[in-house]
Amino acid sequence: HRSMVPELNLVRALVGGDADALRGQLLDPATDGTRFLRFMYRHQLSAYTYFALQRLHLTDLLPRPVLVATKASALRERERIESLALLLKEVRDLFNVAGERVLFMKGPLFAQRFYGSVEARGVADLDLLVRSHQDVDRIEALLRERGFQPAFHVAISRRVSRTFAHHFEYRRDGLPIDVHW
Repeated sequence: HRSMVPELNLVRALVGGDADALRGQLLDPATDGTRFLRFMYRHQLSAYTYFALQRLHLTDLLPRPVLVATKASALRERERIESLALLLKEVRDLFNVAGERVLFMKGPLFAQRFYGSVEARGVADLDLLVRSHQDVDRIEALLRERGFQPAFHVAISRRVSRTFAHHFEYRRDGLPIDVHW
């Protein structure tokens, strides 16, 4: 999409760690830094953007109000990620005690391993993988005991829904867990 080319060029430089290219683009009067940061916010990349700009020593190129807004957004994402990390530990312990084998996908663990910091990648939910859709009932029972509620629509029956869906979502206090099979 042509209207996103400037933002994508900035993303490319940011992800590539190309401080010179990023500096040049941010100093270019034709670049709308605010639009770029809104783009990153919309795609839950504020924390990553702030983290990367700090690492590249480029935060001083942002106008003060834009820097403050970016940092505030990154801190909100960080708070959510910390809540999800605590939740991950809680449900990991729950499943370990119950003898349930699950694999945590993406989320805070992914951010730490592949981005170097849980702050470097936005995380919206926890995703876990179970061996088969038959395991979902046991996992759901454990989650419901801990106050999680189903946040998905069942088409006709749970069995039919499992045939056409690849996960069920559960929520507690606004924090989602997606159980994939």
